[in-house]
Order: sequence, then structure tokens, then C-alpha cells
Amino acid sequence: MLLDEFDLLLRSLDESLDAVDVQTARRLLDNLKDLAFDDSRHARLACRQLVLEMHSREQEPELDPAYALLNAARRALDLPAQADALVALARLQSRARMVTQALESFGEAEALYEQLGDPASVALAKVRASSALYEGELFAELLQRFEPLAADLGQLALLPSAARHSLMTNIGAAYSFLDRYEEAAAISQRLYEESLQSGTPTARMRDTVNLANQYLWLGKLDAVERLLREAGELLAGGEVLERQQIFYFQNCALLAWKRGRHLEALPLFDRAWALALPHPMMPIRGRILMRKAECAEEAGLFETALAARKAQVSLVQERARHQARSFGLTLERVSSHARMQGQNEYLRRQGSQLERELAEARDALELKVEQRNRELERAVRMLLEREKQAALTHLVAGVAHELNTPLGNALLAIGTMAAVIDQNKQAFEEGRLSRRDIHELHGGLEEGLALAQRGLERASALVRSFKALALEQAGMEPVDFHPSDVVENTLAVMDRGLREAGVEVELQCPGGQVLHGNPGALGQVLAQLFENSLVHAFRGWQGERRLRISASLQGDDYCLEVGDSGHGIAQANRPRVFDPFFTTRLGQGSSGLGLHLAYRLVTQRLGGEIRLLEAPGGGALFELRLPRRLSH
Repeated sequence: MLLDEFDLLLRSLDESLDAVDVQTARRLLDNLKDLAFDDSRHARLACRQLVLEMHSREQEPELDPAYALLNAARRALDLPAQADALVALARLQSRARMVTQALESFGEAEALYEQLGDPASVALAKVRASSALYEGELFAELLQRFEPLAADLGQLALLPSAARHSLMTNIGAAYSFLDRYEEAAAISQRLYEESLQSGTPTARMRDTVNLANQYLWLGKLDAVERLLREAGELLAGGEVLERQQIFYFQNCALLAWKRGRHLEALPLFDRAWALALPHPMMPIRGRILMRKAECAEEAGLFETALAARKAQVSLVQERARHQARSFGLTLERVSSHARMQGQNEYLRRQGSQLERELAEARDALELKVEQRNRELERAVRMLLEREKQAALTHLVAGVAHELNTPLGNALLAIGTMAAVIDQNKQAFEEGRLSRRDIHELHGGLEEGLALAQRGLERASALVRSFKALALEQAGMEPVDFHPSDVVENTLAVMDRGLREAGVEVELQCPGGQVLHGNPGALGQVLAQLFENSLVHAFRGWQGERRLRISASLQGDDYCLEVGDSGHGIAQANRPRVFDPFFTTRLGQGSSGLGLHLAYRLVTQRLGGEIRLLEAPGGGALFELRLPRRLSH
């Protein structure tokens, strides 16, 4: 394939993006703008711009621009721009951990590049799929797919250096996560030797530090010390990237820790953390905090360890918020993209039908309507399943956060008691143990045991609630259950979000009542209604924040009311609240499927009714009217 100046510079730009060399990529992108004299080239540059922004920002990637570029390229029948847009979309989906979608986008791009006769781009699309598997933590699948390629030196030599290095690094990381440290170190050693022969200072720094890290976990501390001295000399030369200093100081801290120099290691962890803050490197920050906490605990510095653990939890919560927001927006983008594709397909087919006779057009139209209905049903089912997964992710994140505090308190108490026992043991062996020391020991042990017991009892209660709710979610066949238990378990799992929003819960749901039906479906409905109050009723609300749940028997029906004191629902929107894709927060994390999912669960799985009532005093009020015995 003959390449002109634009295509050659485009290949160089892709190499810089694969190497995450942001500065070089920006310079090449600016140079290429002068050569972009038509819409197709502008679109292809815009695809690279999206990937560059992904590398430059901390936030979860925005997928809307990639979908827009892809749709524009398809309308213009521009295959090169369409292939490049698919690659950009796949890389953004990979960063957002949408592994299945990323692999599908890469596969479509491969097919287009083959059609264009561009084998180099075909190979690159295949290799970049390894990053999607790595970002999704599918390490065994990554090795199964790419180990044969890694063993084929001839095929590897055909790849650009940055892509080849990215592939081998992903394979090495997969080995490391699967505890195959010897194989991981062998790959790092090969990359290190290559960079010594022909690499720039930046490449040498990267591979030297990577190899040092692999040797750390194999216990080869002398080799690690030698490699870090080499890295230090490169750092002193001033020709390495700032982000590489993060890994250098992190490994220096790990080495000092493994050598038993804990007090020397802690400031090094802090320096690595400070360097990582300006960069989109949440996983690296998490590992730095985790290792710092372990080092501090080993040194007996429990306050330092607890502070690091709290910072680690905050980081996990921040990342979970980014992912939840990205997932909610993704539902909207997928539905919009599907609608646009369906509309384009319909218009193309309708245009061809105009040349047919009226009878044939009518028959074809009926067939299309039937087909479109089936496709829409499949799409809605898929999106509803994703809505369920999003709700489950939110619940799991809440339970994980709640468990961390009591377990952290218990661990801290046990560590403190261990330190006190060691001190008394030493005093006893040295013959200087007094009655006062024994009294202080008893007092410290009693206080520590009480703290540990409270923490473990709290954790046990949370696990029981979550386990009960999980079992309810799994149940498919109608069973006898107490609806009050489902309400209490759902509230326990969502307790963190309600407390953080300052919501006071008023529960009037007497026990003793038994329903025959699907408790899992009821739990999902309640979780969606509670989540709706947090997102719509109380966000930006300055008044009273109260969530009211009450239950009563009315004839053969069990009536459950869920109301809040928040913003309420505008009169014009009330008839549409249960419609699919209807939301007042379009583009702000809401898919418009939550209440539709609740409606389907109540009417189809629980055999009941759900209504929006007029709430006395303002807010929103939903009534669930469920038969006491589900008839199937």
C-alpha cells in the first residue's frame, strides 16, 4: 500500500499514542492539520484527537464524539474514516472497561482495513485488542489469544515498536497478575535488553524500571538495586518522562521496604504519590497507597497505615463514581446509536421501495415493522439487563465501603493489642514487669477486644443483609416470603448512599405478613425507587430529606407506598414516568429505563400494579399493589 506524507505522519502519530508520548503526539497532530485538506482527513485526525484526550485526562472517556464520527463516516461511505473511528471508539471503550463492545469495534475495524488492503492496520487492530482484555482484567483470555503471537518472533518484527512493546507489556502484566512471575520477568528482561541496544533514554528508563519491579517480587533485591541505580542515572540526565519518575520512586520505596528500611520507604511512597496526582493513573495511585499501608503496618505505624487505607478507599469510591457515571451515560449513547443506525437503514430501504409497485411496498413495509419490533424488543431487553447490572454494581460498591470501616477498626484494634502484648512480653522477659503494667495490659486488651468485636459484629450484619438480598435476587420461582424482610435488607444495602445524602428513613412496615411471589423482583423495584429518590428527588434539594416506606393490607392485596419529600415530579411529566427512555436528566447519567424496569418487574414478575400518586405535602409517592399470592 503506497503511503503519502499524510499517511506516513499518521503512522508516526499512532506510534506516539501507543507509547503514550503525549507531547510528541500533540506536535504531530498540529503538523498534520496543515495536510488535512478534505473532510475525510479531518475526521481521521479527530479520531486521534479523541485518543489523545483520553491519555491526557483523568475522567472516564466520553464516547459521544466517537459515535458521532462513526455515524458521519458511515453516512458519507468513507471507509478509512469509518475504520479509524471504530479504532478510536474501541480504545475509549477499552478504557471504560466495556470489554465486549471494545473487542467488537476492533473486529469491525479489522474487517474494514482488510477491505482497504491495509495489512499493517489490520495487525495493529488485532494487537490493540490486548489492551482491552488487560483493562478488563481478563488476563487468562489475554494469554490464550496472544501467547502464540508473542512466541512468533517473525510476526512480532512486523509490528511497529510501540505496538509490539505494548503487546509484550500487557502479556507480561497478565503473567504477573496470574502469579507467573518467572515468565513475566523473562518478558521484561527481553524488552530491557532491546532498549539497551537501540532505545532512547525514555525507553531505557521505562524498561529498566519494569524489570526492577518484576525482580522485586522474585526476591532478587541485589539485581533490583543495580537496575534502580541505572534508572537514577537516566533520571539525572533529565531526558525521561515525568510519569516514569512515579514508577522509579515507587520501586525505590518497595526496595527500601523489602530491605527492612521502613522509615526510608514511607517518604518515597509519598513522593511517588505526589508525582502521580497530575496524571490519569488511578490504578497506580491505588497500588502506591496499598503498599504504603502494608509497609506502615509492618513497621507498627498504625495511624499512618490507617490514613493510607482511608485514602485508598476514597480513591476506590472516586473511581467507582467515574465508572457508574460512564456506565449510565453509555446506556443512553448505545440506545441513541442504535436508533440512528435503525433510522438510516430504514431510509435506505424505503428509498429503494419507492421504485416498486404499491402492493410489493406494502408487503415489505409490514415485514419491516415486524422486524423492527423484534429488534426493538431485543434492544430494550439488553438495556434493561444493563440497568440491572448498574444497580447491582452500585449495591456492591456500597457494601464494600460499609465493610471497610468496621473491618479496618477491627484490624487496627488487633494490631494495637499485638503491640501491647509484645511490650509486656519483653518487660516480663527482662524482669521489669509490674502490677501496674499488668493492669494496663488488661485494660488495653479489654478495650481492643470490645472495639474488634463491635467492628466484626457490624461487618457480619452487613454481610447477612447483602447475602439475603443476593439470594432474593437469584430466586426465580415463586416462594413464600416476608416483604418486610425484603424492605429492611434493601435499606441496609443502600444505607451508605442514603446517609451520605442526609436522608432520614421513616419505616412503617409491620412484620408477619407473608406473600407468595418473587422476592428478588420486589428487591430490585425497591432499590430502583430508592435510587430514583437519591438521583432525582434530593439532588440539589435544600429542604427536608425524608424517605417514607409504609405497608398495609387492602383486601387480598398488599399495598406498599414509597414516598419522598424532594423535588417532586412535574405535572406534565407524570403520564410518561414509566415510559422507556424517558428522563429529565438526559446526558447527566440517567438512561430513562429505571422506572420502566420497575414497572415491568411489578406487572410481569409480581403480577401487581405500580402507580404514581399525588403526594400530600409535596415530593413523589409511588404505590405498589401486589397480590398476596401470585397465580401462575
